[in-house]
Amino acid sequence: MRPGRRESFRGTLSRYPVELWLAGMAVLLVTPMAAAFEGVELFRPTLATLDGIHSPALNSPARLPDQHWWSSVGRTVPFGQSWAAGQQLSLGGSYRFWRGAVGVWSSGDRLYKETQATIALARKPLAGFSAGVSLTYNQVAILNFKPVQSELLLGVGLAGDLTDNMIFSLWYSGLAPDDDGAYESLARQLFQLALLHPARDHYGWALGLEKTPGFKLRQLLEISIGGGGRLELLLGYRTHPSLPFVGTRVTLSRLQLFIRVNHHPLFGLSTAFGLALK
Repeated sequence: MRPGRRESFRGTLSRYPVELWLAGMAVLLVTPMAAAFEGVELFRPTLATLDGIHSPALNSPARLPDQHWWSSVGRTVPFGQSWAAGQQLSLGGSYRFWRGAVGVWSSGDRLYKETQATIALARKPLAGFSAGVSLTYNQVAILNFKPVQSELLLGVGLAGDLTDNMIFSLWYSGLAPDDDGAYESLARQLFQLALLHPARDHYGWALGLEKTPGFKLRQLLEISIGGGGRLELLLGYRTHPSLPFVGTRVTLSRLQLFIRVNHHPLFGLSTAFGLALK
């Protein structure tokens, strides 16, 4: 073998470990990526019906806030990435046995942008029991790519009293009206089963199971300390990916201020801020 070819052969061998290392890193990063950037779902609460950060219209429709009227506005910054910051604006209220809400959420910049507009309606057909439905317009826009077709998604929810201090909740969201839409949808379907002890007497908690087709079953826990007072502390944890979070609520008359922070094992801290008036 000539010297030039020997050097070339050695150079090729020396590159293999680097390429394999890079490939391994790519696998490690891409594998959790699908569950890491959850967009509008990143700060979705389970225990609270109104937290100023996540639109109640995008949560379980059976658990819309039971207030004569309310409004909220919020901003989230996923993983410290300002280009992916999301904003939401919501309005809602109740009349007799009916509760309703509308909400708009958007995230991203001119290169990549997600938008959701939702209307939700709930009714109490029986004492201690609530049923609701939601309809969401979802759109994704990517610069210099053919526009992604917008879609309509359905959500249904049931909630009821198990005891004076315990509520069960069933919720299925992200349902496309037809089979073709279900296969082509960029949105995630979500099934949630939860048991909740509402934040009364200065504490509350929620336990839940969540499943998205194609992803692992997730568990969640939320604890409220000081619920019902002027200052509330919220602690929680969700699995797959591992997302511990902490938040606080400060009440000033009819105005409430919300702050939340969660931590992803690979992508770091995400922050959120919200205001609600009721």
